[in-house]
Amino acid sequence: MTINSTAKFFQENNLIRRTDLAELKGARLAIDAQNWVKLLQFNEPYHMAMGGIPLSLETVVDEEIEKLTRYDITPLFVFDGIKLPPPPQMNPDSKPLNSGVQTQGLEQYRSREEAWRLYQKNDYPAAKREFREAGSGVNSTGFIEGVIKCFRKRNIEFFRAPYLAWAQCAWFCGQKDRVASAVWGSEEILLFIGLVQYDKLILRLDFDKGIFEWVSLSEICDALGAQNNPQGQGVSVSQFIDCCILVGFRGGWIQGMSYTIDDSVVESLRDGISSSLGGIMQTGPHSLPATHFAQAFQDIAVVARDLIQFRSGPSLLEYKVRTFNLDTMYLDQVLEQFLRIKNLVLHHIILNMDCVGIPISMHNNTHPEKDRNYYGNSMMTMPQKNVINNIVPNNLHTIIGPRLPNLVYFILSIGLVSPQVIYNVVHNIMMDFLPTIDSYEYRDLLQKIVPLRTQIAYLLINPMVRKDEVYWKVVPHGGRRPVMSYIQWHTEKTIALHTPPELLLDDWDVTWKADIAASFPKDEKGQLVMNFCTVLQFAKCALKAAIPINVYGPPKQYNQFEEVVCVILLKSLDLLGYFTHPPQQKPLGSDESGTSLFAEALLDVHWWYAEQGVLFIELIRTGALNCQPFKPPYSNPSEMVTITLMTDPNVLLISRVLSIVPMNLKAEDWGSNIVVRDLCAFHVLFKSLYKTLRNLCEIIMMVMFMDNRVRPANMPMDSVTLFNELVQRLPFSDNTNTAMGIVVYYLLLRQHNAQGNTPQERWQTLQMEKIFPCCKDIRGDLSRAYGFWHEAIRVVVKLEKGSAMAGPLYQQFVDADRLLCNTMAAFSIPPFPRFPANPNPI
Repeated sequence: MTINSTAKFFQENNLIRRTDLAELKGARLAIDAQNWVKLLQFNEPYHMAMGGIPLSLETVVDEEIEKLTRYDITPLFVFDGIKLPPPPQMNPDSKPLNSGVQTQGLEQYRSREEAWRLYQKNDYPAAKREFREAGSGVNSTGFIEGVIKCFRKRNIEFFRAPYLAWAQCAWFCGQKDRVASAVWGSEEILLFIGLVQYDKLILRLDFDKGIFEWVSLSEICDALGAQNNPQGQGVSVSQFIDCCILVGFRGGWIQGMSYTIDDSVVESLRDGISSSLGGIMQTGPHSLPATHFAQAFQDIAVVARDLIQFRSGPSLLEYKVRTFNLDTMYLDQVLEQFLRIKNLVLHHIILNMDCVGIPISMHNNTHPEKDRNYYGNSMMTMPQKNVINNIVPNNLHTIIGPRLPNLVYFILSIGLVSPQVIYNVVHNIMMDFLPTIDSYEYRDLLQKIVPLRTQIAYLLINPMVRKDEVYWKVVPHGGRRPVMSYIQWHTEKTIALHTPPELLLDDWDVTWKADIAASFPKDEKGQLVMNFCTVLQFAKCALKAAIPINVYGPPKQYNQFEEVVCVILLKSLDLLGYFTHPPQQKPLGSDESGTSLFAEALLDVHWWYAEQGVLFIELIRTGALNCQPFKPPYSNPSEMVTITLMTDPNVLLISRVLSIVPMNLKAEDWGSNIVVRDLCAFHVLFKSLYKTLRNLCEIIMMVMFMDNRVRPANMPMDSVTLFNELVQRLPFSDNTNTAMGIVVYYLLLRQHNAQGNTPQERWQTLQMEKIFPCCKDIRGDLSRAYGFWHEAIRVVVKLEKGSAMAGPLYQQFVDADRLLCNTMAAFSIPPFPRFPANPNPI
């Protein structure tokens, strides 16, 4: 990540300073986390083949944190937040917005396909090299969430910015009561630190040499001016920003100017999700002049010289357009692009110490929330030469998006909700991206869960579009429930989704009492187990939802932390269809809601496997769980790499089912050459559903707070502690992979090679611990997986009796159950938790 041509300019003018790391002792360092994670080194070629994040993530993070603590440096990691909206398409003949999404990561995808092709030929060294070249996936959403989970587990400070981390990092160092002593990140932060009267940016920390490299914004501006200004006066901060925009900068969700043909407005830059604000579509006879035009902005020193003469970026652009005889339409396009980027920088939204989202240009306003016009009263205009304009344009929402409630920014900042969900809601669009392994089954699953994803988005839309909402300056969607669009990565189609009816989820009478607490089981740490299975005891305690407010009376409020957790879980099950409902006309307090067939099936699952039980049921409901081979979605046979090699349907079904059970692994490389492409393809389906269910819980939690259903003042903890505790309790937060499925797959295939008279002898001949060195306790993990299989069979029987499962799939489970039970008995592996003899009902 860099500003074009600055590296050369810094070197030529000796602008990079080197200082002993001891100077940072005791400092609190704001770190651009998106830049920092790219520095992490992993030696795990197969982690993408297993469908998860690197197994050694925690070890690598610990090593990097230890380097900072060795010098008594306290890190404050700042992550990017909500993606910026795509820019308007200025060329009507250009490709649709999803064209960039369709092609993003395609090169890496082809590298992975080649890696699998080599792997299936047993060329493991070449396959490993190809998997490494396919990319580490450190920009993926799952990887970032894994890093955040590591930070939370170790009490390391982190923060999600409302939008770009660059602006938030700068504000942390520039405001009066500094949150951080210094900032470390990419060069793009220089665009923002001058707005908050801060000067220095750390570019690199070299722990081996014990030094850090940094630059001074004032020295850079002076150097740019000294080369070009006879009076020796440096360029202003505003002119420096203009220089950076004109030469271009790539490394985040925005970039500098684009002057030539660009078929894709949306471009993948950071985590595979795009929000480029560049992209001038120049076609026809002016393409060659436009190319020459772009060459005038390749050197930052030359651009600074011209800016000193013409004072501002727009004036310089106008002069250059006329010099190259380009038409006025091209001028309008480059000026529009320039103004969008400039105002995005000048007025980028940050979250201040009062948890109020404000433009960075107003960081000195001590009471921004009292200024009801602080979102602007003028159209986009350029500031004067030496003045940073703090008048926020009133159409800033077209660049960044509508200003969100401060509660949303706060919840986002502590990492409780996915920024992607908020992006979908604010910009009423859903996008799917290139998966690790593509298949017809994956595309079919996406179509089936679109209604659920749409309903999740509208749960958050409903409280945001209420006309009486006081914290909206620009009401999204004009105060109406919008029509969401769905962009498929593998097509060029943008599909309009049907607007679902406004859903009135029930509240629940979960008033916390001693006798209720006593009815919950406890885990090994003595904490109450509150999950999908244990909260079903409240199934018949439903209260008719009070949305819209005051229709049936005041909304039910929850005063205890345990009540909040219970209601989030119950509302999630409610939306998934696990409860039946009385007529909507019934008054508040109606006690007629009951359990559906799916809830009855879940009640048969031991609470130890509650999360896996819900996932298992949903995989069956969507048709994603079966024993059929996966099919590549290509018409050209030369492009096909076989996804499913194994034809034994029983082995396929068992390994797929048990791959959703987590395994206890060491924080190191997988250490085995055994990976299964079929399980990786299944994990793509599983992970899509897993993330959707997590988003459901997050949004329900947010809506409860936005609707004032939760009263933190009555709880013995502050708001931050409350939210952090909720993060630990909400389900579907694990870093999933296919490890358990791989081990079971291998065991089922190699069991006939086992020799010996006793189960222990037969187990030792397989050398499972040697083949899978990353596993801490293979037999214990297999025991837990076997225990879940028993619970899954109970669910299968219940669903088949209720006509919710097809007969052939039920019979396949019967056959697979026989195979797995015989295998586990051969090696004397019991199910966990301990069950009575012959626990299976089939």
